Amino acid sequence: MDLLHYLRTLRRRWRLVVTCALLGVAIGWAAGLFIQAQPANANQWYVATHTLGSSDSSRANMDQLAILVNTGEVPNRVADRLGGSGALLANQVRGKSVPQAGILQVVAAGTDPKRTVQLADTFAEELTRYQTELPDKQKQQQVQTLKDRQAEEQAKYGAAFARAKESSDPAERDKWTQVKDQNIANYNKLQEQIDQIQATNGNQPTLATLSTAEAVPASSLDAQNAISATPTPTGKKGNSGAGGDQQSTDPSASGGRSLTTPMRIGLGGVAGLLFGIILVLIIERLDPRLRSKEDAEAAFGYPVLAFVPEFTKRQRATMGVVSYENPRSRVAEAYRSLRSALLFSDVGRASDVTPSGLHDGGALHDPAEVQSGNGNGREPVAAGPDESNGHAAPAPPPRDGFVIMVASPGPAEGKTTTVANLAAVFAEAGYSVFVLNCDFRRPKVHDLVGGEDTPGHSAPSDVPGVTILTHVLDEDSGANPAKIVAMQRQVIREARSKYDVVLLDTAPLLATNDAGDVLADADQVLLIGKAGKTTKEAADRAAEFLEHRNAPVVGVLLAAVSDATAGYYYYYYGTTSYYLDEEKHRTDFSGDPAEGNGFATGTGPAAGRGDGDVPENAPTGTAT
Repeated sequence: MDLLHYLRTLRRRWRLVVTCALLGVAIGWAAGLFIQAQPANANQWYVATHTLGSSDSSRANMDQLAILVNTGEVPNRVADRLGGSGALLANQVRGKSVPQAGILQVVAAGTDPKRTVQLADTFAEELTRYQTELPDKQKQQQVQTLKDRQAEEQAKYGAAFARAKESSDPAERDKWTQVKDQNIANYNKLQEQIDQIQATNGNQPTLATLSTAEAVPASSLDAQNAISATPTPTGKKGNSGAGGDQQSTDPSASGGRSLTTPMRIGLGGVAGLLFGIILVLIIERLDPRLRSKEDAEAAFGYPVLAFVPEFTKRQRATMGVVSYENPRSRVAEAYRSLRSALLFSDVGRASDVTPSGLHDGGALHDPAEVQSGNGNGREPVAAGPDESNGHAAPAPPPRDGFVIMVASPGPAEGKTTTVANLAAVFAEAGYSVFVLNCDFRRPKVHDLVGGEDTPGHSAPSDVPGVTILTHVLDEDSGANPAKIVAMQRQVIREARSKYDVVLLDTAPLLATNDAGDVLADADQVLLIGKAGKTTKEAADRAAEFLEHRNAPVVGVLLAAVSDATAGYYYYYYGTTSYYLDEEKHRTDFSGDPAEGNGFATGTGPAAGRGDGDVPENAPTGTAT
């Protein structure tokens, strides 16, 4: 298959491709949720570091702050927030100072990446908060100490005052008076110190977060060294973890947890899309049904004469003859192409040229191609307008009663639809057309072309220039099939002298033998294949059936083709075509509004060649 065929295949089965892509997206999303819900690998360690910056980079202050990470009030504050014991939590973190850079690192280690990050960030936050509150606490402690000393001096003052007052000895009284004055002086000095401390803002370093913690996979040895005061030399076993063995720090060792959920969804969508494309191509390769011109020609062994595009929903709903109801449609144009292919086919040509001039080498002529003095043995036909209605008068075919049998391998593949539309386009060109239903078990053509359905009698159909005979006997359903087929063949032979074109709507080739019984009376056999329905095996068997009977097969019509080359039709048959009037109604061939449908009446071969009846000497039971 070429690239264009691949693209058409994907377009035809785009729903399957989209479904696979959406399925891949769903699988990626579900996988992300599943992996996130799984516990972390117990053998995988993680190290998380929260970095703080200090305004005072002196070693004394930085070392003191590093010690406060694991001791004092900070672990207890973390335990209040996260739960558990402050001492146990302190064993999982370590404060490391870098005075020359003014940096303090709070390092945590553990097997759960989320918990490890939480520990490092929480210890750093509580250390920062505690360090901010520390100056006030220190001042309060100093002030309280001085006030306690003031209380002592005040007590001593009271005792000295009492002794001085009680003493009768002047020398003793002077002594206690001096002690009392000294207590007052000491009290006042302590008050001055209190005032100075309260007026001081403090000179403590200020901490600020430079970067929050992020879990990094590490070996158990590296993790223990990160939080240990006495690191274990590299290459030796530590005291805890998975035996202390060195492990890979590759993020992939975490079981694919480095992939985020959006990444998994994207990868799942791409994988599903690729899977859908591959699945579509495999299905296309294994599909036994006909899809393209190459498939049809390879299966039938005959050339494809024309493509009929798939009917629209509106065309299927009306169940009429599209070529007659909407002659400006793509469907009608496809059947006109088929009409030309049948007329110019070499199949069934006569071996000699008779004096009557019924053929000239077997090449049939489309009336539109006949010019004055064409040398076909008939009277020359002028290419000018006909006097009756102003249309160009078409010439009759060079063969009397041109019989075309339409057949297909199986049912519901487009035989009856093709017969009805072929009848319409032949009548459109001025031919008198006789449609004979040869599928007496399931007659359908009458439902399309209309007209009276009188058993044993032909009648004009609703399509001008087309006569139809549905039942050759009064009671087809109860008659002997051999008798019905014999009568059909007799009607065909007699209809040749009355009509230009005789179309046979036959039963499926592989279902019954009815079509094979009328083969001898057909000048051409047109095979029908329906894209997406007719199988290659059925097409091969039908072709073999006809080959064994030396049938004059002219070619194949591929119907319901969704990939037909439609672009050529849009210019003339699209909604903006100048062949449609302002109200988007079709016009007749002379450009007049849609009162005319393009069918010649009373002119051309139909005039004087057939009035809807088979010959008067037709055998009993034929249409009269």
